[in-house]
Amino acid sequence: MMQQHTLCILLFPPDYCNSLLYGLPESKLQQLQRIQNLAARIVSQTQKHDHISPTLQSLHWLPVTARVLFKILRLMYKFVNGTTPLYLCDMAIACEPSPVLRSAGKCLLYIPRTKCKTLGERASSSAGPREWNRLPLAIRQLEYVAVIKSRLKTDFFTICFE
Repeated sequence: MMQQHTLCILLFPPDYCNSLLYGLPESKLQQLQRIQNLAARIVSQTQKHDHISPTLQSLHWLPVTARVLFKILRLMYKFVNGTTPLYLCDMAIACEPSPVLRSAGKCLLYIPRTKCKTLGERASSSAGPREWNRLPLAIRQLEYVAVIKSRLKTDFFTICFE
């Protein structure tokens, strides 16, 4: 079993540079998904022709696109709550509208303008706040990283597997 786990890590390194995968073309993400599916088959000893979704669900593995969003949103949560290193805290800037606006208190982040439509919008400093602002207010206002991690993963599992 240990050899299979090592092989799985070699085939699909855990969460390295997920933010670089944001906005990739669907064809590239499908290639990564095939690798993840292969790793899941090896770990669970699932047959080649068996459906992979129940296997991913039993292993508690999110599909690649959901995993990328999950990691980006978790990083944005850390930015909002000031638990990232100082050199990273400048990536996310909280919107501070005047108190008379309805958007006050909604934990929104400023989305910087980008010069390049394709690459600029894929940058973590732009994509992260955009995805954070799309979250429901109830999730953005959660206080503990363990709670938001659990809630996000539960929501992504619901979307992906049901």
